[in-house]
Amino acid sequence: MRAAPPIRVASRFSLNDQAFATRYRSVTHAIHVHDYSGRVRLGAAEYPLNPGVLTFTPAGVESRYSLPAPGVHWCIHFEPAVVVGPCLKLPVWIDLGRRHAHVAARMEEIVRRFSRAGRPGAVGQLTGAGASLALQELLLWLAESTWRVPSRPPRTRRAEKAVDDAASLLRQRLDRPLDVPALAAEVGLSQNYLARHFRQRFGQTLPRFFLMCRMNEARRLLETTDLSVKAAAARVGMPDAQHFNKQYRRFVGMSPTATRAGGQLS
Repeated sequence: MRAAPPIRVASRFSLNDQAFATRYRSVTHAIHVHDYSGRVRLGAAEYPLNPGVLTFTPAGVESRYSLPAPGVHWCIHFEPAVVVGPCLKLPVWIDLGRRHAHVAARMEEIVRRFSRAGRPGAVGQLTGAGASLALQELLLWLAESTWRVPSRPPRTRRAEKAVDDAASLLRQRLDRPLDVPALAAEVGLSQNYLARHFRQRFGQTLPRFFLMCRMNEARRLLETTDLSVKAAAARVGMPDAQHFNKQYRRFVGMSPTATRAGGQLS
């Protein structure tokens, strides 16, 4: 890389994409430092997202996201550089681990410099050049540091399928009590292994995921059927009215009766 890469976008953005519904494709390269959990598809490959994961999206590569809850990330888009001679390659997925705070601070500094680059005159030109140089230093540091640090998600295909199977079974059995040991045995994993990898894949524990699915289904029933609140609660395995109302308010932001009445989020 002979010249610092020109930056086109640099900021901290919020994201609330679900089910990989939104497609992104840019003519620029992009690096993101994520502060949320979920999944990302980069081209034909899919990767887990957790706080402290950095992704590099090459220009022209499609990306899609699926998040269980909204979150924010640092994002920098920059122009592809003309490479002359040997170069270092940046992996598309990096678990920063202890380097997370350091990289986030450098991203924040680049964003701050870039935001000042729009000022007229020499000051703006210098801050713009400084942002590009800081980005170049960060990219080189990341490429060099990943020589010794694994940059592949630590999960096998078999484990991924087993975790997905577990999630599918939970969605089909919302009226039944959660039995993690039995579920783990059914998908062929140990209880601890399933719990750990489930949280890595979906960004939340098994019990929270199961409760979220119950609340989502209860909301769907209240919005699209004439079932009573009591009947909807029973359909999702929560006959205790007080407990159901408490959890529903917590996840949905309104009471079940307000949902039935077409109320607004509180």
